[in-house]
Amino acid sequence: MNVERNKGLTKYHNWEPGDIFLRKADKSVSVYSKDGILKKS
Repeated sequence: MNVERNKGLTKYHNWEPGDIFLRKADKSVSVYSKDGILKKS
């Protein structure tokens, strides 16, 4: 789980531990901070 979650995160250079990555059906990824704020979609 952790490996998959952290794979390819170098392109999201402002992510922090605890951020939530949601992989959508079209293969894009939304990044939420741990308090639920959308950082990148």
